[in-house]
Amino acid sequence: MDVLKPVFYEDVLKRIGYGRCQVTVTIVGAMCIMCSFMLACVPPYVLPIAQCDLNLTPQDRGTLISAGFVGIILSCHIWGLLSDTLGRRYILSRCLLVDGILYLVNSFAPNFWFFFVVRLLNGISSCGGVVSAYAYIGEFHTKRYRNQSLLIASFIAVNLYYILPGAAFLVYSLDFQLPLFSGRIVYNSWRLFYALCGIPSLVTSFWLFLLPESPKFHLAKNDKEKAMSVIRWIYNKNKGKPGDELVIGDIVIEDRLCSHLNVNGKSSVSSIGKLILAQTVPLFQAPLRFSLLLVCTLQFLIYFCNSGVMMWLPEVLNKIAIYQNQHPDSDGTVCIALESHYHSKQEVPLVRYNTVKRSIISNYSSELASSTTQSSYIFTASTSAASSVQLTTECIGQLDFSVFVRTAILGSLSALLLIIIVLVMNVVKRKYALGFCISCSAAGLLAVIHSQYMDLLVVELGIVGLFTNVSFPVVTAATVELFPTNLRAMATCLSLMMGRLGTVTANLIAGAFLYSNCVTVHYAYLFSLLLSLILSMFLPSKPRFIEGGSTDKLSQTP
Repeated sequence: MDVLKPVFYEDVLKRIGYGRCQVTVTIVGAMCIMCSFMLACVPPYVLPIAQCDLNLTPQDRGTLISAGFVGIILSCHIWGLLSDTLGRRYILSRCLLVDGILYLVNSFAPNFWFFFVVRLLNGISSCGGVVSAYAYIGEFHTKRYRNQSLLIASFIAVNLYYILPGAAFLVYSLDFQLPLFSGRIVYNSWRLFYALCGIPSLVTSFWLFLLPESPKFHLAKNDKEKAMSVIRWIYNKNKGKPGDELVIGDIVIEDRLCSHLNVNGKSSVSSIGKLILAQTVPLFQAPLRFSLLLVCTLQFLIYFCNSGVMMWLPEVLNKIAIYQNQHPDSDGTVCIALESHYHSKQEVPLVRYNTVKRSIISNYSSELASSTTQSSYIFTASTSAASSVQLTTECIGQLDFSVFVRTAILGSLSALLLIIIVLVMNVVKRKYALGFCISCSAAGLLAVIHSQYMDLLVVELGIVGLFTNVSFPVVTAATVELFPTNLRAMATCLSLMMGRLGTVTANLIAGAFLYSNCVTVHYAYLFSLLLSLILSMFLPSKPRFIEGGSTDKLSQTP
């Protein structure tokens, strides 16, 4: 009987071919990424309306937004470790299950601190649900389709940007009040919307329980029997034939994970520190050190600009509307409008808009809380020290209808641009596609700083958000390809952790200086883009370890 020759894992996937399995894994991975996007995308649609029920100040709202990202930063490292030791699917399925339950729990939040703690936990679970997603997708694909599949998954996830505002608008159009717990909380539309945001996490978790673990992960753990079982499953799904028909020799992978587990497959408590070091130290050694520092820096700089601009967009647009109503015959830059508000401290605008509005009167007079969709004139006044008029204290939570429309348009354009990037990356190198996106973002930001035409501001800010949004998946796809299997999830989580650190940094700077030093803040965003543009040119085209060989050998491809 002939002895079958060993075969590389990559060659096995080529032999099986691209098919139903890869499509399914890409869609499930896209859902995982979409669920992680929820953490950043949901608060702008919830907190402006929830501020009355939770008694939130603007500072409280900023703290609640940051809480989720703090959870990511605190947990990212450990999730990378667990993903590389316990499995991608194992971590994904359980984290997303917890994530969905936490959305439901937080919809009953009675106050700021309850919402803060649960949102912090949401950040932790959401982080575990995304750090393994890119590795899980990439390990089911050959090198030929890997980049495209990761970007297609990101394209599917980006559709959240226009699905979410549409869902929010529909739910907020409902007019209902349901007192619970002896009237301690009133369950209304924003609470229902927040609970519904957990459904994608729950559905994706249940779907993952039906899928197998990455065969490459099993091979890296030297569990050839489980790996072969999954490969036969892939063959059956793609070819429609029994998996037993696939006859191959021992499968070899280019990078092998040394076993850190005991014979029972479980880590002892005393070995956790060694596990963390074993999974982290190699990333900071040659030949992987350069790639890690590069992708982490790129993520920090791009997230810094994107978060600083886009997470403050509704606030900026509102202040511009105030400025235009106070100065109807004058043009000016966005910073003139913001600094004018900072120095005047007077906001008496007359703004016409379509709105989803919730108004709660603090003295519980004959006017009850209402939720309507209408076109109206809204007056917002601040009481001065010299005023002798006693105004009724009123809390108004409102969302401008244009926020739904503009974010939906931006999300649609982001999805379209990602398709273009996927096609372009088949022709040009990854670093040139990334450089183009960053250049367009920098040009848009420069226009924001100097443009005298406020009517074009939404377009200019849209360009910044659009091209930085599609830069994230390009860098993440590079991260998946530049690191070996046993360190891939850890590298991805570290890069995403740096990105979220950029988000927190941008929000802290914007909150402190956006109104008083607007130009300086925007030039800081521009500097981050220019620096990331320079660094993108050093992004390697190929891994710095030889495919099929030792990771100690360097690839000299720039």
